[in-house]
Amino acid sequence: MKNNNKSWIHQLSESYIRHSLNENSDTHQKIVDFLADGASQYPHKINKKTFRPDKEASAAHIREILNATGPHTDAAAAVEAIRPHAIDGNYSLEDRIYERGDYGFDVSEHPHYQDILKANEENFAFGLTNDLHGHITGK
Repeated sequence: MKNNNKSWIHQLSESYIRHSLNENSDTHQKIVDFLADGASQYPHKINKKTFRPDKEASAAHIREILNATGPHTDAAAAVEAIRPHAIDGNYSLEDRIYERGDYGFDVSEHPHYQDILKANEENFAFGLTNDLHGHITGK
C-alpha cells in the first residue's frame, strides 16, 4: 500500500510538472509573438542594403532575444529583456513623438529633446507592457 501511494504521488507530481511546463511554454510563445509584432512596429534594425528600418529583421531579433532569455511568463520582465535592444536609443521611436503631438516645429530642435526622447521610450515600454499583460491574461 505504501509503495502504491508513493507511485501515485510521483505520477501526480510528474503530471503537474508537465502541465506547468506546457502552460509556461504557451505563455512564453504568446509573449514572443506579441512583442515581435508590437515592438517591431518601430524597427530597431536597419536593412544594410537600403539603409531603411527593417521590420522583419527587428521581429526576428526580438524573437531571438526572448527565446535566449526565456521562458518568459511575465509581461514586464519580457519587455525589460528587449528594452536595451529594441526600445532604448531606437531612432524609429522618434516617429511616435510626431504621431502623438503637434509641436508645430521640429522637435529635434527643442532644448529638452533628449528628455522628450527618454519620456517617449518610457511611454512606449509602459504601453507595450500593459498591452502585453492584457494579451496574456485576456483582460
